[in-house]
Amino acid sequence: MLNIVAKCNAWRGSSLNSHKIFIVGCGRTGTTLLGMILKSHPLISVEIEKQTIFSKVTQAALNPNQEKRIFSEIIRYYRYRHFKTAPGYYGDKSHANLWLAEKIADTFSDALFIATTRDCYPVVASMLNYPVMLKWFDQWDKLPVPNRFLGITNRILPKYRDLSLAAKCALRWKAHHQEIKRLEKSLGDRFFVVGYEKLLLDTQATLASLCRFLDLKQGFLTPDIKIESLDKWRNYLSEKDIKDIDEILSNET
Repeated sequence: MLNIVAKCNAWRGSSLNSHKIFIVGCGRTGTTLLGMILKSHPLISVEIEKQTIFSKVTQAALNPNQEKRIFSEIIRYYRYRHFKTAPGYYGDKSHANLWLAEKIADTFSDALFIATTRDCYPVVASMLNYPVMLKWFDQWDKLPVPNRFLGITNRILPKYRDLSLAAKCALRWKAHHQEIKRLEKSLGDRFFVVGYEKLLLDTQATLASLCRFLDLKQGFLTPDIKIESLDKWRNYLSEKDIKDIDEILSNET
């Protein structure tokens, strides 16, 4: 009952133009934290890695042949979920939508995209400590190559098999980071980037900018911020890991 009252009060104070919001980016860059922040707003209904859609989006991102087959299913799902949540906003945190963003934007004129970025070293450290993130590196040769999701280009393909796990993680981060930079230009004012470090160190200013992007009058609840997470990666990466990451970041791939 309280949630319904909060929504009614928020709608009264807002010139609501309902949107579909897609949280995109590389895994381990703060996409889940951002999803929880959006979910704290009474006008936004957010699904965070709901397997019904998350698995389809990930398949499409990994395999363009799968994308051709299931993209229409993905679109039908989002159209229905937004209809069910109207007049509020509908949000989805299937971060691999980064690779479908332009097609989604072409399909839905009301689609907005929020991407998260984070420095490469902590992302790689987090990937190495999160086994589910590593399964794609074991299966890479069963997927189409070149592979946008894993960052496997024709240039890197001959030596990809021999790269260290840290290097493969860095390559994936680099591909996602480059795509975010490209989409910033391609999608313009429909695409907003949240830096993980800035979110933790300057939370209120970042959330205020996010509200302006989404045209929301009421703000978000302030998340539980753990500043110490910014430097945890130093406990997990070896000197060789860092050297391998540096090589990926410095070389053209």
